[in-house]
Amino acid sequence: MQITIIGAGIAGLCCALELCERGASVELLERAPQLAGAGCSWFAGGMLAPWCERESSPPLIAQLGMESLAWWRAHFAGTALAGTLVVAHPRDTGELLQFARRTAHCESVGAEAIAALEPAIERFRSDPVERAQVLFTLSGLYAMRGRDAEAWSQENRRFHQIICDRAGTRLLASVMTKVLDHWDRLHRVFLKEVFADRLPDAQEEHRQILEAIEASDADKVEGVIRKHNRNALGAYKKYLEVRGEGEK
Repeated sequence: MQITIIGAGIAGLCCALELCERGASVELLERAPQLAGAGCSWFAGGMLAPWCERESSPPLIAQLGMESLAWWRAHFAGTALAGTLVVAHPRDTGELLQFARRTAHCESVGAEAIAALEPAIERFRSDPVERAQVLFTLSGLYAMRGRDAEAWSQENRRFHQIICDRAGTRLLASVMTKVLDHWDRLHRVFLKEVFADRLPDAQEEHRQILEAIEASDADKVEGVIRKHNRNALGAYKKYLEVRGEGEK
């Protein structure tokens, strides 16, 4: 039997392998120059979480997902079976409980169990080395405030990079890279024209961010960062408005 499969994503590759094992002659077509990287399974992280799928899918999806676990273990020795950890901010407890009601085979765990299941979360929350590094950078920001604008700018950059690194997410890292690139090119103008009067407030917001991180208060961290960004944007908008009035 001759079979042609269009698309060499996870689904296409699995079908091709299964059909070959059953004796079929398979032709696999893929428009990308190489495998992986463009398929939806690649962006989904390759995670198998059949019971979580029950939240928004019919029971059949979870059933087929459970059956696929044995298939993956038989074909890929690196398949890890460690369950799925679903976490949420305290303010989202209601949504988390609703998620649990729509799924199956789940149990609630506390901070200690989460730390045991995902050590990286505990590291983010309490690593003394990283905590000291942030404290050192913040103290440097305070020491240089109002003295050397260029040196302050470099420490300010380092502070934001450390906060980004602590979070450890690709999306935040990507966004922060772009932001810092703009900062490197434009900070002299910003410091002189935009943020000169805002530096004391920015420093206080930095202190509040660190305080929230030290307290492991995710809601407060998010709130202070939002305020910090909103105030910075407001200062820039004010500068543009004043400049626009001056050019009329």
